[in-house]
Amino acid sequence: MRHRSGNLFSQLLALFSQTAKNAKSVGELTTKYEARVLALANAHRLITEGGWESAALTKILNMLLTPYLDRITFAGPNVFLEPDAAFGMSMAVHELATNASKFGSLSVRPGRVEVAWTVDRGERGLTLAFDWQEFDGPPPKRNPKPGFGTRLINMVITRQLNGDVQQKYDPEGYSARLIVPITRERWPGTRAATTQVPA
Repeated sequence: MRHRSGNLFSQLLALFSQTAKNAKSVGELTTKYEARVLALANAHRLITEGGWESAALTKILNMLLTPYLDRITFAGPNVFLEPDAAFGMSMAVHELATNASKFGSLSVRPGRVEVAWTVDRGERGLTLAFDWQEFDGPPPKRNPKPGFGTRLINMVITRQLNGDVQQKYDPEGYSARLIVPITRERWPGTRAATTQVPA
């Protein structure tokens, strides 16, 4: 618990520092930092409810994407993430949703997002491949200058989780693939069918 608490405080301090560097005003800093801390806090709640063992990816997604559930579909197996992966994925998904709501498919109607994931066994053991695909939104800028949200996704996934981030800015919409090694993974049931998240 002492180790995990220390890591959490370190994350909060680093998050504040980076958010402050990119904020144009105190008001912007407050809004962005509060939203990012809330994403971490909600992930922390799910982890503590699971006895610091794991959190279901579907619960994380439903929690983070609540305002947009009528415009997002999920497809993937039931998978549980350990605390570090759960925190990292929470931060990354929060940034994906924030960017989509400001600049991408969630900023307009009838924009939508398809989220899908698989778990495979490779050289690094079990690996989560998480796909975020936007449709029917404003055409993304090709090769845009990465903002802090994009840099945060890369930092969390590649540096903290030893994963990989792949992004595309195609005319039909922005897409991202997050590849995250899973140290321990559980399957509570059979593979989930492709479903649309209820509104």
